[in-house]
Amino acid sequence: MDFEKLTSYFIFLLPVAVLGGCSTIAAHSDKEVTPSPYAGTHIAVTKTKRLWYEYDYYGQIMLSAPDVPFSFMADTLLYPIDAHRLNNITETSK
Repeated sequence: MDFEKLTSYFIFLLPVAVLGGCSTIAAHSDKEVTPSPYAGTHIAVTKTKRLWYEYDYYGQIMLSAPDVPFSFMADTLLYPIDAHRLNNITETSK
């Protein structure tokens, strides 16, 4: 693979990787959201479904659809932390 082709792939994939997982970051930074496993993926799928059926925002589906797999990967990495936080909340509420 030549350098120019590799550079073009990198330039294309860098913004996708940086912007990907935004729903997971939003779910973990919001203090009002109860910590649950795969909360970011749930938010990303809900947002993508909403934008799919709302035809007023044609271009936004292209920004929210790539967020689903990246949120899934980020939620998978954060699953032990979410499970521990959820376990602590359920034990303190008893």
